[in-house]
Parts: sequence; C-alpha cells; structure tokens
Amino acid sequence: MEQNTQEVYYIDGSVKELVIAHKKAQDEKSPNSIEICGNIDSPFSFLEKRHNGKTDVILPGLVSSISHVLINRDKMTIILIFNEYDPEYSGMVVGQLEEHPDYEKWKINTGEEWGHQQFAEFCKMNRSCFPEIQVAMKLFTELKNVRIKTDKEYENQSDNRGSVKQMLAQKIIQSNIPEKFQIIVPIFKGQEKHTIEVEIYVNPSTFAVNLVSPQANDIIHQVRDSIIDDQKKKIEERAPDLVIIEQ
Repeated sequence: MEQNTQEVYYIDGSVKELVIAHKKAQDEKSPNSIEICGNIDSPFSFLEKRHNGKTDVILPGLVSSISHVLINRDKMTIILIFNEYDPEYSGMVVGQLEEHPDYEKWKINTGEEWGHQQFAEFCKMNRSCFPEIQVAMKLFTELKNVRIKTDKEYENQSDNRGSVKQMLAQKIIQSNIPEKFQIIVPIFKGQEKHTIEVEIYVNPSTFAVNLVSPQANDIIHQVRDSIIDDQKKKIEERAPDLVIIEQ
C-alpha cells in the first residue's frame, strides 16, 4: 500500500490541512470484514444474534438474500458467508467439528503403531480414561511383561542351479496381551463421552500394537451427521431464506 501524503495550504495567514491518503483498495481487505473460526455451532450462534429471521434486516445485520451456508460433512465444517457483495459488512464464520484430544491421543484407527512398552506407560498415565483404574493397571502390567510364544515354519527350495528360496512364516500361538479393552472418552470437542471398545492388533515381527475400533468409526459418522443435521435445522428455522449448500 502506498504511504499517506499530506499537502498544507496557507489561506489568509491561517493553516489549513488537506490529507490525501493513497491505497490500493482492491488489494486490501475491508477493515470491517469479519472472519471467525470456532466450534461447529458458531455459524448458528452468529446468525442468531445478527439476523432477525426476516429479509429486511438493517445493516450491519445479516441479509439472507446476499448470504449463504456451505456444509462439508467430510471436512466436518459449516461455513456461513454473509453479505457477499457488500465489502463494508461482508465476512464469514467457520464452524469446525474437531476430535477431542482425549480421543485423538489414542491413535485409534490411524494405522500408527505403539511399542508395547510405550503403550503400557501410556495406559498407566491415562488411566482416567478407563471405566476402572484396575483395568488400566492390569493392561499396564501385561504389556510391560510381555510373554509371547510363537511358532515358526521354514521352507527351503533349491533348483540345483544355484538358486535358493527360503521362506519363514511366524504366527503367535500364545500371548498375554489382551485382545481388547474399553475406554470412556468424548470423541468430539464439546460433546458427551462415549464408551468405546478398542481391539489390539499385534505385529508378529516387532510385537508392536495397533489400536482398531469399528465402534469408534461408527460413532464418528453417526455423531457427525447428527450434529451437522441439528445445526442445519436450526439455521433453516432461524433464516428460512438463507441458501444452504451441501458440498
């Protein structure tokens, strides 16, 4: 942006100032434009305060005819874009449904592996997530003192021409690592807690563990759609003329 310049004129012995400001208006964001990011209910909360449910809203309110809402279920977002053609009062409010840190830190269904010693310590330090502390401590003890019996099968093949193929198959036939356990955590920020069953998959080569939960995956999709549908309904009731687009 160009610097402001000043030109001073002397008229009848008195001083008059004329300030001329130069700026690239098209490259500048309007000083009154609004960009807000918050929880999934932020667009409705903003709409509730700035829209009276009618189309004849007096600025700086929100006018339905030049505003719209975008819903993206995959990204778990609701975006309110208002006063599209009015640079003085335009803006957007983004509502994001985010995973709760208490759920995210378990790395469930992410494909990431835990070393069994590392996961044992993690369970101990996060025992408040378990239905009972004793369950967490039992899991800690079993993971700390892993006893695994494996069965290995070898196969050697030679074609008598100098080529040799060796195969090794290993399977776990006995382990003290439990197959599953339960935790009670909120999956999304600002939402209630859920009891989730988590399965433990064991890497037969390293004995690292991977956490898998079909139940958590189901809850995520069900809760996500339920929350977004609820917000969509509230927006429709508050501003019936507002365009809502599902992406």
